[in-house]
Amino acid sequence: MTTIVLAGMSTNAFGFGMSTHAYIAWRVCGTTWPEVLYGSTAPDFFGMAPSPEIKNAIQPMTHFEFDRLAPAPFSLGFATHNGAWGADHYAHCYYEPGAPDTYFTARMRQLQDEFGISIYRGEDVIEAVLDYMIRRDFGPWWGDVMARAADSFTSTHAQLLVDAFALPLSQRVPGLALEQAQSIVHAMASNYRTLIRVYGLQLAMQDLPAIRSILVQGMAAILETDETTADAIMARAEVLCEDYRAELDAIAASVGDELKTTAYPMPACNAWSLIAAIGAAACAIFRKRRQPGYLRLTRGPSGVSSIIHPSSAS
Repeated sequence: MTTIVLAGMSTNAFGFGMSTHAYIAWRVCGTTWPEVLYGSTAPDFFGMAPSPEIKNAIQPMTHFEFDRLAPAPFSLGFATHNGAWGADHYAHCYYEPGAPDTYFTARMRQLQDEFGISIYRGEDVIEAVLDYMIRRDFGPWWGDVMARAADSFTSTHAQLLVDAFALPLSQRVPGLALEQAQSIVHAMASNYRTLIRVYGLQLAMQDLPAIRSILVQGMAAILETDETTADAIMARAEVLCEDYRAELDAIAASVGDELKTTAYPMPACNAWSLIAAIGAAACAIFRKRRQPGYLRLTRGPSGVSSIIHPSSAS
């Protein structure tokens, strides 16, 4: 369990975490349509590459050549993630010399100043805390959303990735035949889907203190410090990011404006949006037997979304 949760919430390779990307896609599109939400995490499937050469070749493609994908709801979610003007642009803009500090960069620097960690490790901490706080604020339902998103990924979506990236991958990795590249991309996509599904199920089934404890242990290892210090760093990051949703919503608004210039149409309110809302409500009612909380339904720019606000003990 520890490996999966940490892979989802704390890694220096991925920019924003899985839940944060899915949250931004939700706010962009106004719906928890699983294909869109899963697509928003999918550019990071490059992390499943079997070798550094393949990983280094495909990562720029998934983050800056997203428009290789044929139009589809999955591709729309994929586009929200990109490094040019998507969510990852905001996550990594501090890499650019002279770039002004964003909400997140300022908090990374504050952790650097207060605890003596590098800004890169500060990014790891902030990313993990954002995913943790999304789970805190939306409860186990959020894990269900992530698991359903992974379940929506089919062989059709895997083929979209193969069609988009296998040929250029074979051209950029010496000695890699097209057939090999096709097989590799398909396997990477399949393995990543498994990762996201298990991640979502764990967020749904594990209580919040257990998730936090796992993250503290992981941070201690990543930061090469003791768990008491790691706990203090995480607690400080939670305070610094308490208003994170306003910033992520602003990012989503900007990404949504950029998407209007792409070939990927916004999903309209559809039957799945309504089914997702009803299903989330049913899950919330069932879980009320085990934890206090309340449910309200909100309508986004398009579609219907469900928001669960459990107690802090969930």
